[in-house]
Amino acid sequence: AHKYKTTLSDLLDELKDDQEAMSLFEEFYPGIWDDLAEQGYRSLELEQLPQAARIFSFLLEYHPDSPAYSAGYADAQFGMKNYMEAAQSYLTTVEHAPHIPDAHFLLGEIWLFFRHPNQAKTRLERVQSILEENKEHYLFERSKQYIKTIQKLD
Repeated sequence: AHKYKTTLSDLLDELKDDQEAMSLFEEFYPGIWDDLAEQGYRSLELEQLPQAARIFSFLLEYHPDSPAYSAGYADAQFGMKNYMEAAQSYLTTVEHAPHIPDAHFLLGEIWLFFRHPNQAKTRLERVQSILEENKEHYLFERSKQYIKTIQKLD
């Protein structure tokens, strides 16, 4: 596994700055994006957060409008406690895919952490509206609890 990670890192370094090589590589390996994304998700699951961040950052260079890649990058940054970087990526995620409750929820948590209750409440209310038809979803209840806490602070 370690050998593969090194090889993947080397590959990303080589291709990052060479558009022509990337085009050729993509032509001969059309599944590159899906395979890299899968490796990124696997890295997130294994809590190999710097590796996950690097993979999703690379993917975003070629697919900047992908909410999945943006969310993966944000999750890695959040896990590494790079909250402002995570917030920026979650904002990008919800711009491109406003129906993703997890991104709104984590933005709400970040805003609470940085003591911005109004921004947090807005995001958490969005989670509530997205999950209105799915009230048994764990984020529905957690966002509801956060909103109650924020209201007590007012």
